[in-house]
Order: sequence, then C-alpha cells, then structure tokens
Amino acid sequence: MSPSPRPAPTYHALPIASLTPGPLLAQLTCRIANVHLHPVTSSADSAAKFVAHLVLQDPSGALLTKLYFAAAPPLLTLGAPCILRTPHLSPHPASAHIALCTSVFPERDALSGFTLLTPVPGSNKMPLPPSLMTLAAFLALAPDVPCAGSILVCVRSVGPLKTLEGKHGQVYEKTEVRVADVSGETKLALWGAVGASARAWVVDHTVLGILAPVLERGGGGVGLGMESVVTVDPAGEGEEEVGTLREWAKAERLRRGVNPVVPARWLNVKEGRDRILFSLGELDDFARSFPEAFLTGYLSLIILDVSLCALSHRVQLCAAECCGIPLYANAVQSTCLTCLRRVVLHPNPKLVVSPPILAKSGF
Repeated sequence: MSPSPRPAPTYHALPIASLTPGPLLAQLTCRIANVHLHPVTSSADSAAKFVAHLVLQDPSGALLTKLYFAAAPPLLTLGAPCILRTPHLSPHPASAHIALCTSVFPERDALSGFTLLTPVPGSNKMPLPPSLMTLAAFLALAPDVPCAGSILVCVRSVGPLKTLEGKHGQVYEKTEVRVADVSGETKLALWGAVGASARAWVVDHTVLGILAPVLERGGGGVGLGMESVVTVDPAGEGEEEVGTLREWAKAERLRRGVNPVVPARWLNVKEGRDRILFSLGELDDFARSFPEAFLTGYLSLIILDVSLCALSHRVQLCAAECCGIPLYANAVQSTCLTCLRRVVLHPNPKLVVSPPILAKSGF
C-alpha cells in the first residue's frame, strides 16, 4: 500500500508584533526594509550559495531574517512587498527595536518559503518611524551618543553606481543618494544589493523614513546598518509631514535648480487680459500683488554681456538635470550616468552674465 499523503501545513497569518519566540508556522505579509546580500563560501554541493540579511517590516514592527538561496537570488529592493513563511522564531536581544529573528532556506526546508509580490499602489503602507529627529540633530549627536532615533528625509539626487576595489582585491558596489530635510542635507551611502532600490526613487518626491541609521566612516554622510529599518514613502498617521517635506523639496528645486523648466501654464499667452509694455519695477510689483494672476506683456531690455566663450571652454553651453544630477554639454542632448537615459539640454542660464539686462527702471 502506498503511504497516505501528508496534510498540508497550516500557517498562522499574524502581525510581527504578536509573534513570540519558539516553534510556530507563521506567515507574514510584509515589506523589505533593509537588504545585505553576501555570497556563501562553501564547497558543499547542497549548501547555500547566497545569504541575504533582511529586515522585514509590517505596520506593527520589524523582523530580522536570514534568507539563504541555493542559486542567484531575485532582485531585493527596499519597500518591495513579500510573504515569508517560517517554522520557528528566535529572540534577538541585541536590538532595541527588533525583538525577533529567524532564518529560512526555502530550497531545503519544505516548511519555509519566501515570495516576492507585485507592488500594488496604495496597499500595505508603512507608518512613520518612531522618535523622529531632524537630520541636523542626528548628525550632531551621532558621533558622540549611540542614537537609535529616526530621520525623515527626501531624495534630492541619485548618483551613478560606483565600483570600488578593497585592499585584498574585493569588489564593492556603492550608490550615493543625496537626501535632505529642512535642517540640512547629507549623502546616504547604499552598499551592494540595496543600491538597486534607488533606481526606482523619484527625485524630490520619494521620502525615506530611516530608523537607526549609522554614520559612514570618516563622517562622509549616513548609511544603513544591519538593523536599520527603511520605510519608503511612509503613510498613515503623520502623513502630512511627508507632504510638507515633498513641497519643500519641490520649492528648493525651482529655487536652486541648474536649469529648471518653465511650467507650460506660465507660457500660455491666451490667458492674459492686458498685453502692455512693462518696466522691471512694474512687473515686480504686479507679480507680488497678484501672484496667482496670469500676466502677458512685453519688456524692452538690452543684454549687456554674455559668457559664450567661457562656458564653451568649460563644455557648459547647455544644461539640464536628471536624477537630481546637473548635466552639462556643448550639445542639445546628453546621457545621464545614473539612469542611462538621453536627456534634452537647454541653453545654460549663465550665458547671460550678471548684471544681465538693462531696462528703463534699472538692472
């Protein structure tokens, strides 16, 4: 007689905060909040070839997970939704904000599993991290005091992937992301596999809530430790802070951008009622008095000087921004080294030397 089939195991779908150490068939629906991927040096055929140290997060808490792969792992990015099945949980007393940990090897253990889900906009949003502080306060306290606080920052630029070689021939990959809040800005260093996450971030829109960040060696910005928890675009309670930070970042881009594009509505001449000749002083007074009104008119100006030769020598006749990085060239197109897209460039505003123009009312 053939043996009767074993019944399928029953998993308990639980939030992370309700888990306790010990044997338990738990199924967790969560998001990836940190990634450190390393190859496993073992000569055994059945051994794992890669191990990913993950921090998984749901709205109730975070779990440290060691995930083994017998072959090349899938792309693991911050904020990606996933399902983890594990038969056991262990205490993790070394961390103040992560109470439990587990290890799974889906290719060898039938009771464990890991599945990446297709992201659905607006689903399973994560809340703001606790103990928020400004970026300037964290940078001032972290060198002297072990800090387990959180920062809320907006992505200002995403740098290209850099390949570095160590003392013993090891090859490391690094992506630098410039992040900022209203108190200051710094560089966020993403090492290894976690750097792929930045390719999907939108400059001046993506907001990161980072619990327990670490200082980079040499004071060159901040990074992610093994137990750092990153929330991409937090939502829920305190969501107005995220919106305020985005609006501030967009205003900074218009104020400090290399060559910001003029909004199309500003060039809509059909909306203006009066089309008259203005002086610079009259134009300034009207714009300040009626900031929302459409204005169509004319200015009589004289360009006093241009820096055509100087900018041509520096290969900066045309300029634009992509991924928050300035692009310059003596051509109308250039390639962004971060996203590898072809970018249309426009004449550099610095072609006109300051003081740029002369009118009846002055410069």
